[in-house]
Amino acid sequence: MATTIVVDPLTRIEGHNRFTVTVSAGNGHVSEANSSGTLFRGFENILSGRDPRDAPQITQRICGVCPTAHAMASVRAVDDALGVQVPKNGLMVRNLIHGSDTIMSHITHFYHLAALDFVDASILGSPWAPAFGALSTCALMSALCQNTLSDMPNILSSYVTALDIRRECHTMAAIFGGRFPIQNALVPGGVSTIFTLSDINKFRTHINKVRNFINQTYIPDVLFVATQAAVPTTNGGTEDWTQFWGVGTMPGNLLSYGEYPTSTYGRWPEATNMLLARGFYDGAAHTLDLTKIAEFVDYSYYDSADNGLHPSAGTTHPRVDYVGTGTGNGTNYSWLKAPRYDGKSTEVGPLARMAITYLAAPTTQVSEAGSNGLNVTALSLSLGGGAYTVGALVGAVLNAASLSVGNLFSPLGRHACRALECKVVADALAGGVGTGSSFLDQLTLNNPLTDGAEVATGSGYSYVKIPKNTSLGTGLAEVPRGSLGHWITIQSKKIGKYQCVVPTTWNAGPKKSSGTGGFNRGPAEANLVGVPAVSGGASTNDAILNIARMLHPYDFCIACAVHLVTPEGKNIAKFNISDGGKITKTPVDSE
Repeated sequence: MATTIVVDPLTRIEGHNRFTVTVSAGNGHVSEANSSGTLFRGFENILSGRDPRDAPQITQRICGVCPTAHAMASVRAVDDALGVQVPKNGLMVRNLIHGSDTIMSHITHFYHLAALDFVDASILGSPWAPAFGALSTCALMSALCQNTLSDMPNILSSYVTALDIRRECHTMAAIFGGRFPIQNALVPGGVSTIFTLSDINKFRTHINKVRNFINQTYIPDVLFVATQAAVPTTNGGTEDWTQFWGVGTMPGNLLSYGEYPTSTYGRWPEATNMLLARGFYDGAAHTLDLTKIAEFVDYSYYDSADNGLHPSAGTTHPRVDYVGTGTGNGTNYSWLKAPRYDGKSTEVGPLARMAITYLAAPTTQVSEAGSNGLNVTALSLSLGGGAYTVGALVGAVLNAASLSVGNLFSPLGRHACRALECKVVADALAGGVGTGSSFLDQLTLNNPLTDGAEVATGSGYSYVKIPKNTSLGTGLAEVPRGSLGHWITIQSKKIGKYQCVVPTTWNAGPKKSSGTGGFNRGPAEANLVGVPAVSGGASTNDAILNIARMLHPYDFCIACAVHLVTPEGKNIAKFNISDGGKITKTPVDSE
């Protein structure tokens, strides 16, 4: 008889997500998986009718984890609608703020969200003890285990030090953003920041400390986890972690909007000079075509009128009567929609960005200058302390771990790509880009002796009037978790329509119908199907832990994925949530 395993909630992510997994009685492999966004958020009635310049501040409140991500996509959407060309200082400050946030997120994800899938941190006491509660009998490495590839005395030291590095990243972003995590500097037309030489020097001190941690601890720790075939575990046995290089390969389709412009551009959707490449991959590389993006609700708690629409024309009509009933358009089970590119289930995130950039074979280099450089002696891994391309970095790491590019399509590959991207971005911020200066060193100053202070040359901001005529804007950003898109319609100088498609909707979205009785699964669902769950005498607790190991590399953010923004400026639904969690729909005019 098949076994059903329900992981609810999947912890150490942002928001509420339930995974229901069916395990075959014959071989113990996963035969079905459903990803259910269980959090409904009414983010309606907020943007409609507002000044378009309010959008970056309001959309930051979609999520407390991803505010900078939404600010970046939002300012680009308004820039696009207004036809603004952001000046060079504005671009570089945006890169510095956005890059600081990405680095912080990647380091936090590995050490404080994902590492506990492999490491027993119960030595820290509550809330880590007992380890995993009922899962404490699972095979986990001791937190006091020595990582022979790292300068840290044990894995636990890395975990604790990463908290300090997170603070360094927040400080970096606040230097140019005014505060963090919800910053005030990113505005349509550029940035509001007026910076001094002192700000540049302070940023450099912080980022170089972070770069050294990435080189000497973060990447070595990821490589340590990824290369251990016989890990001594707390239950007295051993475990082969290299198996996680060979599973989770689906769906094999990747998308990247591109990120970190290295020069000025006209409209953001057509920007080409970027550190991380733009494109689509389905076994072959393709130029990205935004018209091929659509959202589907065949298995979601939304009306069929919302099905198959491009984000610029997207609508959201919640159907709470579908919850728990299996009625509506199909067997509905999620508040997430199902984005598809050309009808295909598509993965976004660090794997997509690094793979697409690697395949694009860009000649743009970043530099290790100013840091200690990556040098893992035990694996003969070194970049020489100078300039390198993304291809050279990926190739060197794959060679050191005796792996191929195909192995990146896996849980450990996703962790590895996040760590390598973290290094590339950090080196671009303060090491160097191409044959020129880093983003930090491209900031220009003038009047160095006036009143004893250096001030920014000109401004990082361009003013453009809001047009009376209807104008459309597309804002694309590659953020820590993947591809984020904001679409805005401005009418009579006010926001008429606003729509977001976020990374977790791409990765954790539900199925999409594909013909008579058929469907294609979202990336996370597809990667669980076929994976051994309880074979070889493993317990259900082991299966739950391995499900988490498969899913955590996506770094889901459910609050971003489930939101509503209505263009009509009216209430679309009201809900009461009881103390026990029961959701009931009430008339929109009731209190």
